[in-house]
Amino acid sequence: MTVVPTEFPSYLMPVDLARHEPERDGRPLLPEPLPAFLMRLLSRVEGLRGASRVALLLPNGEELAALLIQCGKICYVERSPAGNEATALLAEEDPQVLALIGRLTHAAQGRFTTLSSLLRDIPPILVGRVREFLLSHTVRGILGLAWEAAGLTIELRPTARYSGSFDSQLSFSPLEVYLRAVKTLDISIPDLASSLFDQLAEEFDLALVLDQEIDGAFYPVALHTAQDLGPTLRLTGLKSQIAALEDSEPLDRIDPSLSSLLAVYSCPDGTWLRVRGERRRAWFHLEGAESLPQALRTFVPRLEAAA
Repeated sequence: MTVVPTEFPSYLMPVDLARHEPERDGRPLLPEPLPAFLMRLLSRVEGLRGASRVALLLPNGEELAALLIQCGKICYVERSPAGNEATALLAEEDPQVLALIGRLTHAAQGRFTTLSSLLRDIPPILVGRVREFLLSHTVRGILGLAWEAAGLTIELRPTARYSGSFDSQLSFSPLEVYLRAVKTLDISIPDLASSLFDQLAEEFDLALVLDQEIDGAFYPVALHTAQDLGPTLRLTGLKSQIAALEDSEPLDRIDPSLSSLLAVYSCPDGTWLRVRGERRRAWFHLEGAESLPQALRTFVPRLEAAA
């Protein structure tokens, strides 16, 4: 008899548990952490150009799902039956919006145009609802295929090219999809790093929280950027930034009483502060050659109070 692990949200239950061998404590053991798979897949999607339907193929050639993509942004996810079974709803689906999206998706495929070019004709009052539905649908589809294909090599194969105008409001960057997906997966108890992120992120140019997975690596689970930086930030760039931070050496300019929690790093464009929680790390960046004193004045009192 298969025991359903209560530690995982119900929408992550796989269709076939045979591939997910249980550990001794009864939790499913995936071949790789889901954030690792999401980072690996969505970084490749980010580099795609043009407008096309891109099939995601398993090693045996079976189509797991397909993405409608334009200029590296995801317009829509076509879920396979297995993907539908592997995920449950993350948000209530509005029947009116669901029917509208279904009609427009069918029309887009028939005209070989992008879904977003047809969505531009929807009533303005529905734009926000439609966008949230599309993002929720995209995340459900991505999580479903991640659960089915974690640890496998996925081939991305364009199967159709599309024409049509691009509406950036009704499509999603891989970074946005990734962050919503890992937020959906997050069932951990907040620690010092995430608490300080919630308090201080808006006072810095860039702030992020990294969570350590079972493979020992750290993956971003929360991000805040200044308005002028947000639209240009990419998942691949964030991945490179994290790798560079993890390999750098901190400065010896911190109160010894806080050294076990706080580390200070200098970079060409400013200062980085890192807080170490029980499982997570939070990074805070402030621009400017003389940013270190300001960063510490902002940060240290809150750290002392939280610690």
